[in-house]
Amino acid sequence: MKGYILNLTIKGQGKVFDGEETLYCNPGDLLLFPPKAAHNYGRSPDSDCWYHRWVYFRPRAYWADWLEWHSKAHQVGRLTLPNNQLLTEFDRLFANIEQTQRSGRRFAEEIGMNLLERLLLRAMEEDPLSPQKIMDPRVIEACQFITGNLAGELRIDEVAATFAFRLRGWHICSVTRSG
Repeated sequence: MKGYILNLTIKGQGKVFDGEETLYCNPGDLLLFPPKAAHNYGRSPDSDCWYHRWVYFRPRAYWADWLEWHSKAHQVGRLTLPNNQLLTEFDRLFANIEQTQRSGRRFAEEIGMNLLERLLLRAMEEDPLSPQKIMDPRVIEACQFITGNLAGELRIDEVAATFAFRLRGWHICSVTRSG
């Protein structure tokens, strides 16, 4: 798949992968499957049910940090919501995304993406390992510029000139600060 899948277990138990790689998901477990990750999941044989909500999406460029989850198993991000109040909130966000996408309203896709952004940001807020500051604002602005100009031809030197980046030494990287 070329996009991501975000999956929330509501009830029962799910099983992801097999053998030594097996990962079980219980109510409140939020999983983020990146592109090219194996999608080998289903109801756990030890459970009589597995109710889960999911959304498939292709992210916007400036979401990059929101998709770097700190707790991972075999490339799959994992966040366990610590209480039923949060499970209810996240379940409602998933339901709102689905309802919006099915509404047929004029801006349904845009509103659905906005709700998905909210869901991803709330996951970042609830992740105790998530850094306080996400991404350099200049990089976010450059990503938004690129996203806004996808229809035309865009060269890296044009982006650099627009945002006064020096091309020499300009790399795509993630910088974290410790301490």
